[in-house]
Amino acid sequence: MKAVGERGGSRQPTIRSTLCLLARQIFHDFVLPIYGAVLNLFGLGVANCQESDDETQENDSNDAHPRRPPTVEHVSRRSSKNRSQIKNTAGRAKATSAVAVRILKTQDEGAEDRFHFNEGTLSAILCDKKYADKKVSVISIAGAFRQGKSFMLNFFMRYLLAVERNRGKEDVNWLESVDPLDAFFSWRNGPEGETNGIHICRPFVLRDFYGEEYVVILMDTQGAFDNTATFGDCTTIFALSTLVSSVQIYNLMRTIGENDLQHLQYFAEFGRMTAGKASNPGKEAKADLNNGAKAPFQTLTFLVRDWSSPHKYPYGYDGGQKYLDWVMQVRPQQHEELKGVRNHIRNCFFEMSCFLMPNPGRIVDESPDFHGDLEVVEGKFKKSLLELIPSVVGNGNHVLKKINGREVTCEELFFYFKAYITVFRDGSLPTPSTMLIATAKAENMRAAKAALSSYNLGMESVCGPKKPYVRRLQATHEAYKKVAMETFRGGMMSESPVAEEFRVELEEDIEVDRIHCGPVTSALDGLRAIS
Repeated sequence: MKAVGERGGSRQPTIRSTLCLLARQIFHDFVLPIYGAVLNLFGLGVANCQESDDETQENDSNDAHPRRPPTVEHVSRRSSKNRSQIKNTAGRAKATSAVAVRILKTQDEGAEDRFHFNEGTLSAILCDKKYADKKVSVISIAGAFRQGKSFMLNFFMRYLLAVERNRGKEDVNWLESVDPLDAFFSWRNGPEGETNGIHICRPFVLRDFYGEEYVVILMDTQGAFDNTATFGDCTTIFALSTLVSSVQIYNLMRTIGENDLQHLQYFAEFGRMTAGKASNPGKEAKADLNNGAKAPFQTLTFLVRDWSSPHKYPYGYDGGQKYLDWVMQVRPQQHEELKGVRNHIRNCFFEMSCFLMPNPGRIVDESPDFHGDLEVVEGKFKKSLLELIPSVVGNGNHVLKKINGREVTCEELFFYFKAYITVFRDGSLPTPSTMLIATAKAENMRAAKAALSSYNLGMESVCGPKKPYVRRLQATHEAYKKVAMETFRGGMMSESPVAEEFRVELEEDIEVDRIHCGPVTSALDGLRAIS
């Protein structure tokens, strides 16, 4: 390897470079072996010392030349060099039980239950005597799949681990810690979803300003609208995570769209109904929790990623709040539906905020070999992390979980979670459906009603109450039933299980009307009077 000053052979070795080379040689031949022997004596080992020094040499040799921005290829070369280091740090993470565990699993089609609840795992965490009687703050993140939710949560983990190592005090250098970004909540680049169901990290015990201990738990959720989850799955996961969290981070990409608000309204309403049913077992589910006196959910933070208009609304909370106020504004000229969506969301959450975040950089987005190397992450993204994360989980900024206006402990949260799962399973809630299915039901119901009306009108024209007798009643019934079914087929939305359901129901209604009600009953009474 060439020493500093010898690069390209165009420069002659200087006294300084020769001394550097001699010092490095002494370090390798004498100091490093002695250091390694001492560490091995205590069973610590010297992982990657040679590797780190090689990297130091590489950096030293590059100092004499302008440093170019890292490229995707650069990350690929670094990745193999960093793998052993990542494994070692991942081992330390595992030793502290920081790896997230799955408490709810979305099962394949055909399973007895769509969701498998790992009750034992959740109980072992929340009912552990170290945490059971402590109040808890639950930070959840939810949103569409492949938009960086799990990646973001690993920065929260890095912050909490740094605080824990610093004995509860914030570590100003937490972002630069050695904790790997792919050892806690699993994530990867690519088009396929990574998280299935709901995952949580192990609890962190912190102290507030008054010295009282509380617990912080991070929650990761399966991305909505992937290729494996139904709309009902997405609704259940979002609603459940919102119910048990004190802060729900709604992870969005580039903007807050009207579709994002409508999905949020639907998911939140489903959560309200679940909470109402869980708090009133055996009673009909109601959407209005606490009789509408209080918002059923606590804090909602819109986290808008890859924000592209910082010139109008700057990054961070200040620009985010102004942007959110603009999005949620109810204007006189707005359609009533749009007003209703905004008012409904405001009534669901006690507090709402918005944080605008820049893109982390092209390499983070594109390189399959990126595993969390902060060197290639954009500086403005790291600056945003330093603002966002302490504002959510930092001491004094935490939000304790409340249910019915009362702060709950970890053990109590476990029983609430179990109660919510029971509500989802017992079938007492309406089945979540897509807008297409809802529209199909409405259209098919309209078509069935029109068809039944045509049947009744036809039958009344032949054997109404004013007719003195009834001739060929059955034949007339069959004829107008055929007309009714043709009317339905002409008005139904599509050939589907939904349409078939309404077709069968229509036939039953026609038979009921023929035998028990309407014009046919009157005609039969007239026939009996004549005979």
